[in-house]
Amino acid sequence: YTTPFELVYNVKPDLRNLFPLFSVAYVSKLQDGDQKRLNLHNKSIQAIAVGRSEESNCLLFYHPPTK
Repeated sequence: YTTPFELVYNVKPDLRNLFPLFSVAYVSKLQDGDQKRLNLHNKSIQAIAVGRSEESNCLLFYHPPTK
Protein backbone atom coordinates (compact mmCIF):
# COMPACT_ATOMS: atom_id res chain seq x y z
CA TYR A 1 0.00 0.00 0.00
CA THR A 2 1.15 3.55 -0.70
CA THR A 3 -0.19 6.87 0.47
CA PRO A 4 -1.11 9.75 -1.84
CA PHE A 5 1.84 11.73 -0.41
CA GLU A 6 4.21 8.91 -1.37
CA LEU A 7 2.78 8.74 -4.88
CA VAL A 8 3.33 12.47 -5.46
CA TYR A 9 6.72 13.00 -3.78
CA ASN A 10 8.23 9.47 -3.95
CA VAL A 11 9.08 9.74 -0.23
CA LYS A 12 7.44 7.97 2.68
CA PRO A 13 5.58 10.42 4.96
CA ASP A 14 7.01 11.18 8.40
CA LEU A 15 4.28 10.09 10.81
CA ARG A 16 5.89 11.94 13.73
CA ASN A 17 4.39 15.16 12.32
CA LEU A 18 0.81 14.00 12.79
CA PHE A 19 -1.06 15.24 15.84
CA PRO A 20 -4.75 15.78 16.67
CA LEU A 21 -5.78 19.38 15.96
CA PHE A 22 -7.45 21.34 18.76
CA SER A 23 -6.19 18.94 21.41
CA VAL A 24 -5.47 20.16 24.93
CA ALA A 25 -1.81 20.43 25.90
CA TYR A 26 0.14 21.67 28.89
CA VAL A 27 2.87 24.13 27.92
CA SER A 28 5.78 24.98 30.19
CA LYS A 29 5.91 28.63 31.27
CA LEU A 30 8.80 29.37 33.57
CA GLN A 31 8.44 33.17 33.72
CA ASP A 32 5.74 35.82 33.94
CA GLY A 33 7.27 38.76 32.13
CA ASP A 34 10.58 39.38 33.88
CA GLN A 35 9.67 37.50 37.10
CA LYS A 36 10.51 33.82 37.51
CA ARG A 37 7.91 31.54 39.02
CA LEU A 38 8.64 30.13 42.46
CA ASN A 39 8.73 26.41 43.27
CA LEU A 40 5.16 26.38 44.63
CA HIS A 41 3.62 28.14 41.61
CA ASN A 42 2.28 26.27 38.60
CA LYS A 43 4.91 26.08 35.87
CA SER A 44 2.63 25.03 33.03
CA ILE A 45 -0.45 26.46 31.38
CA GLN A 46 -3.27 24.70 29.59
CA ALA A 47 -3.36 25.54 25.88
CA ILE A 48 -4.91 24.29 22.62
CA ALA A 49 -2.80 22.98 19.72
CA VAL A 50 -3.85 24.91 16.61
CA GLY A 51 -1.25 24.01 13.99
CA ARG A 52 2.37 23.80 12.95
CA SER A 53 4.71 26.74 12.44
CA GLU A 54 5.79 27.50 8.87
CA GLU A 55 9.14 29.02 9.94
CA SER A 56 10.36 26.27 12.28
CA ASN A 57 9.62 22.70 13.28
CA CYS A 58 7.32 23.43 16.22
CA LEU A 59 3.66 23.41 17.16
CA LEU A 60 1.53 26.53 17.64
CA PHE A 61 -0.61 26.80 20.76
CA TYR A 62 -3.47 29.10 21.74
CA HIS A 63 -3.98 30.11 25.38
CA PRO A 64 -7.56 31.51 25.66
CA PRO A 65 -7.11 33.74 28.77
CA THR A 66 -4.11 35.59 27.34
CA LYS A 67 -5.03 35.19 23.63
